[in-house]
Amino acid sequence: MKILQDRILDSKEQLSVIQKELLHRGGTVVSVTINAPSYFKDAFYIEYLLEDACNHIKEVFKEEVLYIRTVELEFGYASLFVINNDPYSVKEKMIVIEESSNYSRLYDIDVFENEVTLMSRRDLGLPPRVCWICDEVAHECVRSRKHDFAEVFIAYQRMIDSFMEKRYPKIARVVGYAIESIFLEVYTTPKPGLVDRLDNGSHDDMDFDSFMRSLNAISLYLYEFAELGYLHKEDLDTLFPQLRELGKTAEKAMYEATDGVNTHKGIIFLMGVTLGVIGYLCPNMELDEVIKNIQYMTRNILNELGDSGDTHGERVYKSYQVTGIRGEVVEGFPNVLNALEVFTRVRDELSLNDALLHTLLILISTTEDTTILHRRDYETLEYVQQKVRAIIINGGLFAIDGKESLVELNNNLKEIHVSPGGSADLLAMTYFFSKLLNNK
Repeated sequence: MKILQDRILDSKEQLSVIQKELLHRGGTVVSVTINAPSYFKDAFYIEYLLEDACNHIKEVFKEEVLYIRTVELEFGYASLFVINNDPYSVKEKMIVIEESSNYSRLYDIDVFENEVTLMSRRDLGLPPRVCWICDEVAHECVRSRKHDFAEVFIAYQRMIDSFMEKRYPKIARVVGYAIESIFLEVYTTPKPGLVDRLDNGSHDDMDFDSFMRSLNAISLYLYEFAELGYLHKEDLDTLFPQLRELGKTAEKAMYEATDGVNTHKGIIFLMGVTLGVIGYLCPNMELDEVIKNIQYMTRNILNELGDSGDTHGERVYKSYQVTGIRGEVVEGFPNVLNALEVFTRVRDELSLNDALLHTLLILISTTEDTTILHRRDYETLEYVQQKVRAIIINGGLFAIDGKESLVELNNNLKEIHVSPGGSADLLAMTYFFSKLLNNK
């Protein structure tokens, strides 16, 4: 698989060649792309955003548009125009388009005066574009790395939410929260035995990049889970099998993006049933109602355990009678709700990263993690929980050496090849529930 940076550079070269060809046609050449974090430059919605930008340009320039072409690049998409107007007038109108809405800040519209000169806002006596987060000069924030990737991603996702409301009214924002939650789970660092932005934990087949590719691949299906529920007019009993079939499609997309590695299978199930029920209940998104209806919809799912033994969860149940994420949803998310109380309490006292780490410790200490049980045994699960409880008793992330303790535990779990992956999925659900409670 070609590395991400190489694909981006190849795309820029492709675009440059086409731009030079068009400059010989006469008129002003315009290139339109979408600003997005590297991992999401080929997300499913990029084509929709680009189409929206192009429609806006065609509305403004009408018959002045001499030529338009949309191309699929090595990584992402671009549209190119030739406009029968002078570069200064074109640039002025393009700036208005870029500032016409919240999500139009994602439009990257370049206007070329000639083969070597790219028009800038400065040419019109205007200030440069501002940062998505702090409204300072954007390129200064990028150059100084003022904002970490989590801040950038969350700001980007809110703009995507604003755009996606046009395609998925009423449910786009809550799906954005789900995507944000899945992102923050892997971004939170340092985690014991788990993939984060600095370490692969106990995994030699996945890393942060593979999780980002996977998230990009499954994002479409998160919207579709919610839409499936929103459009469903029958009983929840008939919705559940449809959600599961869609989940299988999402899993297939995940495996294709990761070369066969399971990065998000558990969270696809958890978010799938949750978003499906949220869509079904919309506009009532009260957390208690959501959980109660999930319990009803999945009430018979434990009957599957012990049958074929085809999945990790079924094999763990046969060995230990532990019900895993099936039990978590049927029982009303007991571990998640317990962790939610902790997260709510510590969120204002710690950074978001550290509040999530502290909450993860609580989850590991209370959850019968089927990922650990699948890899090892119940004795190992108890060993891990004992280690985690000792860190909690010492203060967790409030302790001066809290993160050092996590790094040490991570090294320990790597030695015995153990990963609390089930608890990581529940961490994403905990953050998601917090967003439902506080950002209705």
